[in-house]
Amino acid sequence: MRKCKTLLRQLEQVLESKTGQEAYKRLTKIVEELRQYIQFHEERAERYGKSIQHLMGWYIKLWNGTPPESFGYSKWQDRVGKALRELIQIYEQNGLGVEDIKKDYEEFRRLKEGYLKGDGSITWFRTV
Repeated sequence: MRKCKTLLRQLEQVLESKTGQEAYKRLTKIVEELRQYIQFHEERAERYGKSIQHLMGWYIKLWNGTPPESFGYSKWQDRVGKALRELIQIYEQNGLGVEDIKKDYEEFRRLKEGYLKGDGSITWFRTV
């Protein structure tokens, strides 16, 4: 949303331009920024997409199709996907991978009831 507001503001500046040359420069700048923005998001989706899909399938299977997030949120897949992407990034920074996330989460799920376990969801695991 913030990017859309910025883009709108920049387009309004183009409309206020005094000369055609000034408008052309501003439009060229906007187009370049949009290309960079799109490229960034495509690379991110390409980089994490398969890992997130793999982990999402594993996570749903682990909970027999009804993970804790499915009870409290209408768009729980988005919430779980975001948590998984963040976990992948954190684990990569520490030199670990997807299998380490699985192993650590399964250990977390085996915890006895208490504050640290929470509802046992992946979003809670990411928080702890």
